[in-house]
Amino acid sequence: SIPVTDTWKRGMQSLLKAGKYISREGKFLADFMKNALSHSNTPKVSDLVDGDDLKGQVLEMTVYNDDTTESKLFSQEINFIESK
Repeated sequence: SIPVTDTWKRGMQSLLKAGKYISREGKFLADFMKNALSHSNTPKVSDLVDGDDLKGQVLEMTVYNDDTTESKLFSQEINFIESK
């Protein structure tokens, strides 16, 4: 999620889709989907596909494990492209 600002009145929310991870050089990579709040205050699945690109200065990321086995997350890396 990206918090509400003067520019983004609804803030932004997105997902990393489980089936979209790829393994490259020992790391799992996935692209964020689009902004689920592009056209409404309620997240819409259609906006995850066709919504706005994510923009902002702060990103809050929550990671969930949908398996019952213990997992350890050692690190997260976020790559970004600076807007012009």
